[in-house]
Order: sequence, then C-alpha cells, then structure tokens
Amino acid sequence: MSRLAPGGLRLAPWRAGLAAAGFCIALGASPVMAQIMPPVEDPAANSRALLDKLQSDGGEPFVAEVMRLLRKKGENTELSTNLRPFSKKKPDVLGLAYDRNFNDLIRVMVFYAQYDDNRYPFMYFQFTYKKIKEGWAMTNFRFENEASRAFPEGYAAP
Repeated sequence: MSRLAPGGLRLAPWRAGLAAAGFCIALGASPVMAQIMPPVEDPAANSRALLDKLQSDGGEPFVAEVMRLLRKKGENTELSTNLRPFSKKKPDVLGLAYDRNFNDLIRVMVFYAQYDDNRYPFMYFQFTYKKIKEGWAMTNFRFENEASRAFPEGYAAP
C-alpha cells in the first residue's frame, strides 16, 4: 500500500519513513538519544564510597549523589525519608556480600549491613552497573531489609 506524497507522488511506506528522516536531518534535528550516565572507574569502590557517604554525611547527600549517577533530575524525598534511619549511623557489620559479574558487561553487587541499634537490623543495598565506553554507569540502586533469608527476594541468584 502506498500513500500520496506532496506533489502527487505515491511513496511506499518505507520510502515515506525514509523521506521523513531525510527531512528531519535537513532541518538539523537528530533522534533523541538516551542520556549516558556519568562513568565510574570501579563499581565496588564507588558503591562502598556511597555507603560511607550515607554513614558520614547523611541521607540527603547520599541520595543527591545516587540521583546524579542515575541521571535523575530533582530531589527524591521518598528515598531520603526511607534512608533516614541509616543516616549517620555506622553499622556493626558492613561488607560486600554478593558480586555478580556478567561477562564484564553488567555487575550486580549487594552490600550487607547489620545495625545493632536499629529497628531494621539487617539491611541490603543493591547496586547495578553496566559497562559503557568510558567505564561503568550505575543504572539501579535499591535497598531492603531481610531477617529470615540470606538475601531479600530477587537480590541474588540461587
């Protein structure tokens, strides 16, 4: 099936798309590109530094840095509020509990933290990084508490 183009010419659908792309290029428009996250050199060291920032500076600076690395605009007050119980508190135990490297292209790391004086004694902080041309980009962060299993649901492969 074809359609009528300006000037009375009939163009096949793929040619119409090609003509539209050429028109956009002629106008100087370019396709929308995904925002590239700021690169980090070492995902494990970056994650540990972020957790140190949470302990020393509090939730707001931590959240601001996570949002910057994820290229998310604005404030995430919900995340800040949820992290408040862990702000400026040094855990009794903190370490990298799980580090899964998928062919040096994707890394998923789970840090375990145990707090004695907290209503959430066992916390897990999961960071996901993907390889980009300049290094590694953090693409996801989440945290959860879990007392009965080794890891929260969906945090680590069996």
